Amino acid sequence: MPSSTYCSTACWSTQKLNVNDSARDDGGRLVTSALRGPDRINVTEVIDNARIGALQIRIILVCVLVSMFDGFDTQSIAFVAPAIVRSWSLPLGRFGVIFSATLLGTAIGSVLLGRLADRHGRRKLIAAAVAVFGIMTIGCGLARGFWSLLVLRFLAGLGLGGALPIFLAYASEFAPQRARATMVVITLWGYPFGAVVGGLASTQLIEHLGWPSVFFLGGALPTLLAPILLRLLPESIRYLTLQSGSGPRVARILRRIDCTADFRDDSSYFLPEAMIRSRRIREVFEGRMAAATVLLGGALFMSLLLSYLLLNWVPILFSALGMPLGDALLGSVILNSSGIAGSFVWSQLMDRRRGALLVMSASYTLAAVAVGSLGAFGTSRGWILCGTATVGFFLIGTQMSLTAFIADYYPSALRATGIGVTQAIGRCGSLFGPLVGGFLLSLGLSPTLVLRASALPALGVVVALLSLVMFNRSADSVSI
Repeated sequence: MPSSTYCSTACWSTQKLNVNDSARDDGGRLVTSALRGPDRINVTEVIDNARIGALQIRIILVCVLVSMFDGFDTQSIAFVAPAIVRSWSLPLGRFGVIFSATLLGTAIGSVLLGRLADRHGRRKLIAAAVAVFGIMTIGCGLARGFWSLLVLRFLAGLGLGGALPIFLAYASEFAPQRARATMVVITLWGYPFGAVVGGLASTQLIEHLGWPSVFFLGGALPTLLAPILLRLLPESIRYLTLQSGSGPRVARILRRIDCTADFRDDSSYFLPEAMIRSRRIREVFEGRMAAATVLLGGALFMSLLLSYLLLNWVPILFSALGMPLGDALLGSVILNSSGIAGSFVWSQLMDRRRGALLVMSASYTLAAVAVGSLGAFGTSRGWILCGTATVGFFLIGTQMSLTAFIADYYPSALRATGIGVTQAIGRCGSLFGPLVGGFLLSLGLSPTLVLRASALPALGVVVALLSLVMFNRSADSVSI
């Protein structure tokens, strides 16, 4: 890689670039100051200095909607699992494979569509991803056996996984730095909210209309949304800024972001990281960015392993503890809804102060304590649900903040690719989570012991995040 490209990538990946500062190369020379001029407009500065207006609010709301449908459809298989087990007389352990088929699809989809989004834009691909998971989810309601459901869940996963890095990149690129973590986390609220709605609705749907109705509802809504996205959403402004000949389109969007300034079609628009032109996947594994990608991906791997172990098995584990099905499903609802509350707290801390990695490390430590304590103080309904809320607050809440941190970590030319790669690594954890839960149960472990063993992945996240803190400090001292 050319040295100038590496320098720009390294400067961005080691610390999130403040647009009022200038990035420096290995010799301490400014690399962005030469881009400034009377007819050159820094798009990042415009976004960061403008108020959050109607365009950004619309984008955030649309991304929340996509995230909500993503969450509903991803979790739908867990909601209908007990009913399908009874209907098809399937062994309980086989559902671990179906859970993981969805998550394998999401891992593949996040890399493929994330890369395509950096090369061809965000807008059309996010609509395509939503259409894919909507149509395939409808197909799941028509499945009549184990293998057809397995294949359809995998195909739905391709769209589910592909939508995530694209809408995260999209939301991040329209958000000002002062509120970026919070705005990205808000888009992620749709995911647990969709799971909450699904959990509340599934019991009634299954009771009155049968388990296929959960898939039909979960698939019809995103399928109808897909063409609407093309009409509501502009192309990502940061993606457009990196494309030659897109000045008039950039100017039109900037006039909607900041109506007090006059942005001319013939002006030159740039980003502080505009020197980064390559969009190859291996770019995120080179130079100083490599360690960050591996450690952030590893942290997400451990976090999602634990989250999906709990999200997929909590209804069954709680049923095994003697709770009725309604309360067992309520456990999933509480886990997700308390995660929304936790994410708001952690994202606010990330936006207002430095040390985001240390804040997240402390929260994951508390998550390990909380999940290891589930059932330790009794298995009454009140204790279990209270403990579940605590786990969701620290685990799911911090996980969304970690995703927001990753979304802001990579430069625009590599953002969807970087998010897609780390999400793919993380989704491998979500793939193994249900399998680990099934394996532990097959060994004859009680639900309480399974929950205690689940504290280990949360501690693994802490190790990865603290390792990144030490790496950044070591790299900074060497560069100085």
